[in-house]
Amino acid sequence: MQLRASIPPATLAAATVLLQQHCPELSPSALVAALREHGETHAPAIERSMYTVREFAKLVGLSEHGVKLQCQRGFIPCAKVGPRVWRIPTAYVRQLLSATATGTSTQERQA
Repeated sequence: MQLRASIPPATLAAATVLLQQHCPELSPSALVAALREHGETHAPAIERSMYTVREFAKLVGLSEHGVKLQCQRGFIPCAKVGPRVWRIPTAYVRQLLSATATGTSTQERQA
């Protein structure tokens, strides 16, 4: 989040009034300071490169066990990052969801 150089006084006053019910000691200057501090301490989210088996299973409606079996058999491209830990690349997830949305299979898209 990036804070503009100035916030219009009416906007600042309205935001302060709305938030004072949750934080009675809040002032317009304290709100600006908190926004600036938040912007400096919270970096933008970094896009993930891999999904966990649990996340992928939930996304596509399969069981975790089923996803692991498909990974082990080579039907789902994945990386084994530990003795029993698998990760599925985000690129594959996007490709799969895109193919599902357009009604084509991933094999058709690769051909």
